[in-house]
Amino acid sequence: LYSKELWSQAKLKTERHSGDDTFFIQQAGRGGVVLFALDKEAQVTTKAPATLKEILNQRARWGGKSFSYPSLSARLLAVLITLLNLQILILLLLSIKNPGYALALIAMIVVKGLADFFFLRHFARLSDQRHLMKHFVPSSIVYPFYILITVLYILFGKAEWKGRSFSPATD
Repeated sequence: LYSKELWSQAKLKTERHSGDDTFFIQQAGRGGVVLFALDKEAQVTTKAPATLKEILNQRARWGGKSFSYPSLSARLLAVLITLLNLQILILLLLSIKNPGYALALIAMIVVKGLADFFFLRHFARLSDQRHLMKHFVPSSIVYPFYILITVLYILFGKAEWKGRSFSPATD
């Protein structure tokens, strides 16, 4: 819920293919407090992508617009998540060549895993989706690879959305 005045004052990134909702809420947060309704009755669901290509297109669209986030903290968070996951992959490669890196890899996986687990468990409870936590460990193993593929797709690929093809990093 927001006022018509707040919407009319928003300076949205209209050159982007999507993201007006994300850009708007970040701009609104600059001018005051943004509150979220955590009640299950206030939640909105959307149809999940059906294919890997649809998932990649969606994630590239989401990740690509992070370059244009009005919130510096949101941009920094996107960079941090990307770098942490890429660091795990780099440590994995280094550990194969030199087992001395394995301890750093394990420490990184444990620290990141604990942070992710408690964060996701909290939102799984709020959204009454605790049953999804059984997929946490397998998802955690795949996630750094998924981030790498998504970043490469954002930087070098073409995404599709609503019948249009575009570069996720710039459009």
